[in-house]
Amino acid sequence: MKPHKSSPSSPKRSSAIAPIIVLLLLALVSLYDMAFSNRYPPIHRVASSISSSSASPAGVASACDFTRGEWVPDTEAPYYTNLTCPFIDDHQNCIKFGKPSLEFMRWRWRPDGCDLPRFDAARFLEAMRGKSVAFVGDSLARNHAKSLLCLLSKVCSLC
Repeated sequence: MKPHKSSPSSPKRSSAIAPIIVLLLLALVSLYDMAFSNRYPPIHRVASSISSSSASPAGVASACDFTRGEWVPDTEAPYYTNLTCPFIDDHQNCIKFGKPSLEFMRWRWRPDGCDLPRFDAARFLEAMRGKSVAFVGDSLARNHAKSLLCLLSKVCSLC
């Protein structure tokens, strides 16, 4: 009696199709992103901080470079603490376990020559209505997600 042979082309075909499908999905996501990337205008440089030699033509502003700037004191911070945010885990509660000062939370990034607006939780929620957000990564991504939840919880307790 001869052993039954399975079709060798079937597994190869399915394993060759999977990367193609992934690439097509990535291409679709990229096209979608490009189609809607101009929905919110970029943050522009403050006109008074641009030197006259590098000034752009009237009515045209250059995009902001967030990689250059400095940390400056922020009198409105902190935006949340362990008392105001229910998403801070007990083991990450610096204030509960002896951090006596909130001074480390009273700084914000100010890009050189750019007017960076403060985070507006209500505007963010409106812009993201019907959309999804994914944080992919390790504990740093988890901390960013929790920070966003803390900021959003100030305007929406049941979101």
